[in-house]
Amino acid sequence: MARAEDKKADYGRYQFSESQKEALNAFFDLTQEYIYTDDHYRLCVAIPKVFFDLDAALHLVQPDGDLHLLCSTTGGLVEAGHAQSDLTLTTQPHQADHRLVLPLKGHKSLQAYLPFSPPDNVLGLLVVWSSNDVDPDLSFFLEKYANRIGYSLHNKELAQKNVEHLQFINSLVADIGHNVIVPNMFFKAFLRRLRGKVAMNLQLERDLDRELGSSQLGVEAREKMAVFLRDMTNVNEGLEEELGNLTRHYEQTSLFLETLLRRAHFERGGYVLEKRLCNFNQRILGPQLERFRERLSHKGIDINVATSGIPDEEIEVVVDMGLISQVYANLFSNAAKYTRAVVDGNGRTLKYMSYGMEHLENAFGPERHGIKFNVFTTGPHLDAEDAAKVFKEGYRGKNTDQEPGTGHGLRFVKDVVELHGGRVGYESTATGNNFFFVLPQ
Repeated sequence: MARAEDKKADYGRYQFSESQKEALNAFFDLTQEYIYTDDHYRLCVAIPKVFFDLDAALHLVQPDGDLHLLCSTTGGLVEAGHAQSDLTLTTQPHQADHRLVLPLKGHKSLQAYLPFSPPDNVLGLLVVWSSNDVDPDLSFFLEKYANRIGYSLHNKELAQKNVEHLQFINSLVADIGHNVIVPNMFFKAFLRRLRGKVAMNLQLERDLDRELGSSQLGVEAREKMAVFLRDMTNVNEGLEEELGNLTRHYEQTSLFLETLLRRAHFERGGYVLEKRLCNFNQRILGPQLERFRERLSHKGIDINVATSGIPDEEIEVVVDMGLISQVYANLFSNAAKYTRAVVDGNGRTLKYMSYGMEHLENAFGPERHGIKFNVFTTGPHLDAEDAAKVFKEGYRGKNTDQEPGTGHGLRFVKDVVELHGGRVGYESTATGNNFFFVLPQ
């Protein structure tokens, strides 16, 4: 409202004539009508000619930094790149030889989104001329008109880039499906064949053990065979372990790829949920714990299951399994980064992560119950500022301790949970920090 009052006062001082007001109105109306840049260029020079009988020319900075003539009332539209301007880019309006030269300035705050960086935020020049110098009142109006052209050209350029961006995304999604998702499915067949080879190796190990126990080999030969069998057993144990690691990695990578690169996300311009009933412990929590167990252990962080509140029986929830899995992946990743040792009231040093859940009656209103899912870590509490901003995009708290990160993880958690109709939150406890989300039950 304050800016509207300022602008109202400005227009009171401008004292534009009726024809000048009509010229602005016509420009604003027609910028909505014409969607192509060539038509917009024509419009910019047509308004001074129609309303004030002034010839005009539009000169714009090109991506290479040169200033080119693109349209004029005397010559019409000029093909881009074919008419280099004889003018020098300027930041201030000036008159010379019956010509009024007006800089066209864009949105300063949106300059980074242009495909090039115009010098001093000047996109180009509007030049108007007649047989005589332009009178001061009309010159002042044309300066304001040039400002409107600059902002309008900037918006048109951004809109065009957005269209090109969307076209690229649509093409990229098709490429991802063809070159990433589909080939990734073949890894499942590779793993199945590898599992078969490992099973054959284990059977050979069992056969060799049986033959060794029943054969009539001499002592020396038996000792050699026993060493060979022991080595084979060690190799097979290692193969089984690595096969398990590969399988888990494949399953999680496939889940995340297929969830994040879902075609519907790109078509809509936001996450699209694919909810289904799933076993919470088996399909979501368990796999994420296994992914981060070694990383947590490497940093000396225990996993405290005694206080988890997660029952042993199966918990079935209706969620987008891939996205909620990534919610836990982000929370566990933060736990690995930011868990710190603390001393409790009994003088014991504690450094652990805990997870849990609890049922909340009427969490979303009368008879609309919820489930609260917690991830707790020991360490210093967040201060009031961090606690209030920690779920904002790009925000990183004061306790990051040079840990790598972008400040996007918790915002992702918030977005996904709210898409499920839930909410997120933070609370401090006696020995650390609890991040939680609540989903409708």
